[in-house]
Order: sequence, then structure tokens, then C-alpha cells
Amino acid sequence: MPEATEKIRKAEYVLDLEALSSIQERSTVWAQWIPITFPGLTVSRMTDRKANALVKLTKVGAVRLHSIIQTSQIMINKPDSISSSEHTVGFIIQKSGHSEIELNDQHIQLRKGTMGIIDGGYAFTLESIGTSHTHVFTMPRRIALESLPGLLESPVSVIQADEPLLDYITLIVAHSFEKLNILSNQQAIAWSTALISLLEGINIPKTSNSTQVHWRVKRGLSEIDTRAHDDNLSAEDIAIEQNISRRRLDQLFIKEIGSTISFQISEKRLTAAAAALCDIKNSKKHITTIAYDYGYKDGAHFSRAFKLKFGISPKEWRKSILSDQQ
Repeated sequence: MPEATEKIRKAEYVLDLEALSSIQERSTVWAQWIPITFPGLTVSRMTDRKANALVKLTKVGAVRLHSIIQTSQIMINKPDSISSSEHTVGFIIQKSGHSEIELNDQHIQLRKGTMGIIDGGYAFTLESIGTSHTHVFTMPRRIALESLPGLLESPVSVIQADEPLLDYITLIVAHSFEKLNILSNQQAIAWSTALISLLEGINIPKTSNSTQVHWRVKRGLSEIDTRAHDDNLSAEDIAIEQNISRRRLDQLFIKEIGSTISFQISEKRLTAAAAALCDIKNSKKHITTIAYDYGYKDGAHFSRAFKLKFGISPKEWRKSILSDQQ
């Protein structure tokens, strides 16, 4: 195949972590693959035995397209870890499930049918919650700035499902995994031009209110971040602090981020406790003591909740993480 054709067209391939027998192998391959495919990104260690990722990839010129089905994962973008020439802009179409982007203290939700636009020149955290399916396409940041300057007025934007042109963008991206390898050079260039034209035409939210959650939810999440270690903290406390009923605040939480106040308190405590268990300075500290430190009054309840979230017990988690650090 001539070099010019190779630059525009590349055969699709599939990464299927389920084909690897052990969670250690899956975690290692995934951790190596992510920063190669998405420069600047690192991914959290896989611990759940059911953790998996299935990826399809194709390419048109400078645009790389990925279809990703994955279980819960946390990815962190560190733009300072790579050269500015490697920075990209990512477009995330949420086909199913949901994801959360944290950037500049904003918690931004991607729900089914929406598309997120993220400027890779900024640090951010991207979390897929539960099993999710996304179509992700990226292009070099310099090209995006030249071709689509209006898209990058904000480091992150969310295009809602009712945007008329989003259906067309979703359609041509979805078909690209089957059709691009049979297009001629001229057809592939036309495809790329059509995608850019559609992106130019979408309505970008002009205010931060369209990309960040309701102020009451944001305030509640901030309160949870600050007080999660307090074993007396409850959903009622969060609501009382805002002079609003718990029921109404729960409704806002569910509408904005898809979960209740109590769920968010539990998630924050479990995540903080998991980090503490990974800290070698706490290696001699009893697991129950760490549970108490992060708001749990009962060690057995902590262990059950921990295993439900991470797929393994706190003891197994600590052993696997600390053994990797030695």
C-alpha cells in the first residue's frame, strides 16, 4: 500500500482484555496501551476480576477513532508529561452508561446521547461509571485550534443529545469502523471534511452553567469532600446545610449526576480508604482502623461495601497494591 494511502487509512484492530486470563495481565496491558493511544493519559489499576475493555481503532489522516466498551475506570490527563505538540482534543460520544469529567473543580456529566469535548492541554480526570460504551475521536490540538477555534473557548464542553447535528456526527463516526477501510483516498478525505464541517456547525454552550452541575449539587459534593471522614456525616446533614429537604436535594443529585447523596458519601469514603490502604506509611495500620478513619463505624460493613465497589476485599487490595510498590 502506498505511503499516502497508509496515512489516511489504517485497518481496524481490536484490543480485548478478556482474552487475558489474569487481572494482573489485563491491568498491565491496559496501563501500557492507554498512554500510547492517548498521550498524557494514565489509567487506574484494574482490581475487579470482571474488569475488561474492548477497543476498536481506525484512523483517517490526523483523526483517530476509537470504539471503547469498558468497565469502571479512572483516567487522569497530565499534559505536562508530554510535549505540547502531542496534545490532542478529544470528542467523547456517550453511547451507553455514563462518565464524569472533573476539571477545575467542576464535575461534568456525560450521559447517553451526549458528546463531551475536552482540551488535552488541561489537566483533568475522566471516570467511566459502571460499564460504558463510548465512541472517542481525537485530533492534534493545533489542528483543532486552526479548524475549530470556537470549540475550544472552554477547556471542556458538553453537547446535549438534542443538538440536531450530533445525530449525524454519531452516525458517521459509528459507521467509520466498518466503512473507512473500503474508501478510496479521495472518499476518506471527503469523510474527514464532512466531519469537520459538522463539528463547525454544532452549537457550543456559551456559559459554564451548561457544562457544570447544579450549584446545590456542586456545593453538596464539596461538603462531602471536606467531611467524608466524619462518621456522623449523613445525607440529612448535607441537605440541612443548604436549608433544603433531603428529598429535593436527592432529586437534584439523581438528575445531575445519576446517584443519591448517600451514594456519593459512600463513594468518597471508599475511594479515600482505598488510597490510604495503598499508602506504605499505613502498612502497619489495621484495616478496621483505616475504616474508622474514613467514616465507617463497622469494619464488616466497610469490607462488604469495599468488595462491592472494587471486586476484592480490603485485605486483598492492600496486599496486591503494596506488593507492587516493593
